[in-house]
Amino acid sequence: MVKRFIVAIPAILLSLSCAPGGAGGRVYFASAPQKAVIYSDGEIVLEDRLEADRLVEDTVFLPESLDLKTVSVTQDGKRVKYFTIERRSATVRQKNAEPASAEGYLLTFPQYDRKGEIVLRYSVNGVTWRPRLDVEIKDDRSLEMYLNAIISPGENELKDCQLTLVYANSAFRTAGAAERYDIGKIDLVKNRTAYYILSSTSVEYALYYRWDVDRDDAVKQVVAFDNPLPASVDSLPYMLISDNVVVGQGDIDRLQPRAKVELACGGEKSLKTYRKVATKEDTAKKFLAFNHDLLYRVSNALDGDVLVRVYYTKRIGEVHRNVYRFRTKPSARPGEFFVWDLTVPKGDAREISFNFDSDEKNVQEYLRYDDFEGGR
Repeated sequence: MVKRFIVAIPAILLSLSCAPGGAGGRVYFASAPQKAVIYSDGEIVLEDRLEADRLVEDTVFLPESLDLKTVSVTQDGKRVKYFTIERRSATVRQKNAEPASAEGYLLTFPQYDRKGEIVLRYSVNGVTWRPRLDVEIKDDRSLEMYLNAIISPGENELKDCQLTLVYANSAFRTAGAAERYDIGKIDLVKNRTAYYILSSTSVEYALYYRWDVDRDDAVKQVVAFDNPLPASVDSLPYMLISDNVVVGQGDIDRLQPRAKVELACGGEKSLKTYRKVATKEDTAKKFLAFNHDLLYRVSNALDGDVLVRVYYTKRIGEVHRNVYRFRTKPSARPGEFFVWDLTVPKGDAREISFNFDSDEKNVQEYLRYDDFEGGR
């Protein structure tokens, strides 16, 4: 388990003077972290191990994006009791670069014991990363899944730094091994977004067609497979790719290990839909006075038989629970849906029909197909 740490400064003298220029021509070394842990909620923890030869007058330069409340210093396993931070411009030598003037902070250790190295930990603002899933269809049975990291360093730069990415939503949560990605040494360049493949795996998939009758009239092609990735990810953007063309994109609300994943492609124009909705009112009934009769039909103009899965969102009712009567029984009733699996032969059509009694006269769907009869 990897636990995030954000620590306060125990004993610190902070000066926010803004004196221009360097200090008597001194050239300070910039902090060059050897390790960085970036969290998906926007936190980053940097670690720099400082030897005496990287300190000029017991001072090191920190970037302008420094988050002051996160500075922590240890030596020989113990917290350093006293140091100062001054905000100012200075002449600074970055790693493998010529000295140049920069705005930032000078961190000084007035009581530095030169016999041991100093371990400096701090955070900077503006570094973020987020995951993205690319799903590439390879053939009629298999696809390749790529879990990518999109890393944005903002105004910061990290050179030759051991980078770890952690997917976590809270500073108070711990992350397991499945949510931690050690990606090795890479450079993050100022204002340049980096893309890195965290993992890839092949998986078999099934293809079917889906009609969500509460959304629109389009029958969409769906790629379905079992998720082989070990981590749980919320609001995961995805792209579905076939023959180097993006055929679908969106967000997966929550990607869970071993869960079924269904990604929609574009609409299939050769599958035509028809619907009919009629509403009648029985004025003699005190409750459930409105009867809604529904019919949905799919016609197949493709070259072969297809499986079309029809989804209808259950309506519970306002005051009293709706009473359903099915002329075509659902194949399944998962969660909030009624689902029918229709095998539609080439050149033919299949339909479903049912009705229900309700206290509701209108729902959004019926505003478009208004065949209301009686009681008005």
